[in-house]
Amino acid sequence: MATKFYDTISAISVNAGIVKIHFAKQDDPENKQINGQSQPKFSTEQIVALPLPGFMYAVSIIQGLLNNPKMTAQIEKYIELGLLPQKTENFKNNGAGKPS
Repeated sequence: MATKFYDTISAISVNAGIVKIHFAKQDDPENKQINGQSQPKFSTEQIVALPLPGFMYAVSIIQGLLNNPKMTAQIEKYIELGLLPQKTENFKNNGAGKPS
């Protein structure tokens, strides 16, 4: 099985019990500057469809990962390096550690 790399999830939609997850790649790695700020462009590269029960199982796996001490430590390191924004109440609610 081949591993595919994407930069982000650009959208998640639900219709008739089918959840579609849109995976995207960054189009311009140089990030065009608009008003002095980086404005990356993304394009959807892959759409994965799951039945709602399969999606909910995936969510439970992600929640478990966010409660894992190794993952929490990695998130902390990324925040310290400025690669992730400071924790918000949303992080706390999703199990990614204590809010700052």
